[in-house]
Amino acid sequence: RHYNYNSQFSSHRRQVKKKKARSDESLLGKTALSALYEFCNKRQRNPVLQQQDLPSQSGFEFTVALDFEEDKTIARGRGSSKTGAKQLASRRALEALLPGVVFDDVSGIVVQLPP
Repeated sequence: RHYNYNSQFSSHRRQVKKKKARSDESLLGKTALSALYEFCNKRQRNPVLQQQDLPSQSGFEFTVALDFEEDKTIARGRGSSKTGAKQLASRRALEALLPGVVFDDVSGIVVQLPP
């Protein structure tokens, strides 16, 4: 028998090349920091959170930039704890990258995505 391998493989290649539409549904129920990393990872971006130096006793501050472009800060967060400051900066970054995202006011969990 003679098989036409090229036609079999070319149809397979066409199927592989089709990209699935990105779904951000997996962000629901996650903290701002986790959601930010996942959102960026799906888009092959790298969020960089950097702690800023503040005068003593004035809390903590973090900035968020993408792909090691520290001079292009997209968000900033300040808080009395490192965790709080990091979550706030992540929340603000995700709000800038995904306008319309909604967080729970108490827990900071992503509860709604933009339409």
